[in-house]
Amino acid sequence: MRKAAFLVYYQIVICNMLKQIRAKTREFLYYNKVESRGVLAFISLLTVFYLCFYFYEQKVPPNIDPTTFFKRVDSLEKFAKSQEIKVVRSVFNPNTADSNALLHLGFSPKQIRMMLKYRKAGGIFRKKQDFRKLYFMTDSLYAVYAPYLKLPIINKRKKKPQKVVVFAKKNQQDTLFFFDPNKISVEEWLLLGVRKRIATIIKNYLSKGGSFRKKEDLKKIYGFPEEMYARLEPYIRIPEKKKSKKLAVKVINEKQQDTLFFFDPNTISEEEWMLLGVRKRIATIIKNYLSKGGSFRKKEDLKKIYGFSEEMYTYLEPYIRISQKKKEKKWVAPSKKYDLNTITKEELLYLKVGKSMIYRFLRYREKLGGFASIGQLREVQNLRTWDLKQLESYCEVQSGVLTISINTDKAKDLYIHPYIDYRDAQAIVRYRKRKGDYTTIETLRTAKILKKEVFEKVKKYLTVKKAARKIGK
Repeated sequence: MRKAAFLVYYQIVICNMLKQIRAKTREFLYYNKVESRGVLAFISLLTVFYLCFYFYEQKVPPNIDPTTFFKRVDSLEKFAKSQEIKVVRSVFNPNTADSNALLHLGFSPKQIRMMLKYRKAGGIFRKKQDFRKLYFMTDSLYAVYAPYLKLPIINKRKKKPQKVVVFAKKNQQDTLFFFDPNKISVEEWLLLGVRKRIATIIKNYLSKGGSFRKKEDLKKIYGFPEEMYARLEPYIRIPEKKKSKKLAVKVINEKQQDTLFFFDPNTISEEEWMLLGVRKRIATIIKNYLSKGGSFRKKEDLKKIYGFSEEMYTYLEPYIRISQKKKEKKWVAPSKKYDLNTITKEELLYLKVGKSMIYRFLRYREKLGGFASIGQLREVQNLRTWDLKQLESYCEVQSGVLTISINTDKAKDLYIHPYIDYRDAQAIVRYRKRKGDYTTIETLRTAKILKKEVFEKVKKYLTVKKAARKIGK
């Protein structure tokens, strides 16, 4: 109770002090309600921390003698000191030293792991400078360990291949036999004393299209030792491939000889080529060549086909018969000119006008209603210079054109004509509905329904009377 009363009294005193300070320093300092509450909260927190430390009582754990406790601590410290590794630097070989030896030499566990990983990956320290290449090795650390490095002397002289046979095992000498490296299996390579890894490399090399054309090619295999080649070289037997001068005699059997016949290479089919002994791939090449416009004008042209052998040509040459093409008759110009508005497709073909140009010409003439002048030919889309020259030379306008009635035809009928667009067709029909029928076609120009240049082009195709026939249909 005394403590609680003391705390209450302590807070009241502080509040009175703050009020006095505030009254005296009101001119210089001013505390609003929020600031006053903050100060009171801060003081309350300080009071709570003070009470916590005041009521705290340090208790000693029961049943534990302090003297025995400190004795145990001293014994643990002595044990830890006894377990400390003493660094003793001495001569060592980094290729053979184990982790315990490296630890006593002063290397950290991480450095030891990196060194052992390097050795496990196949790394070897052949000279002192190789030890400097380690990732963790700094110049200062290398200067400390360089005097203690002891590396074995590696004899760089090559051993004579003749002496290797002496060190070979007896069972290997007994299994030596004559062999073709292009044909023997992995098991047979192992019987000859070749390691399994090298035998697998040879097998993969052969499976991908490789071959041994001479004995020395075996030395090109990666990892194949010189000593092993010297031991196996007397037993290698690679047959030489003889070039056949008359390949046709070997390729073609008796049945194919019976099917030989006289033929024209420009006309026979793919099956007939195969009956003659030609492979299907070559027959397909010849077929594609002919389909794209190629031809054989003489016997020797057959040799230009890709893959067609000289032997096959020699074999088939006596049976080749190429028919000579008849000379075409000279083209004779027509005695009289054709009417441009009535000329037919056959007559245009006779004038040597292209087929695609004929279709465009006839289609445009139908839409136009006929040609009023020869100059309108230039309006045909993509008409070639040759075709235009032929038509201008052997054609002329001899008949009239079809007309459209501006008083009876609808806008869609007027719009069919190439010279009249949709806006002009609507304008013609709109004026007719407002003013009545046209009395003359000149009204289109004077009323400014059509532009002057359009009117001059289309006036020959317009009429105020009822048209006897509608164009474009």
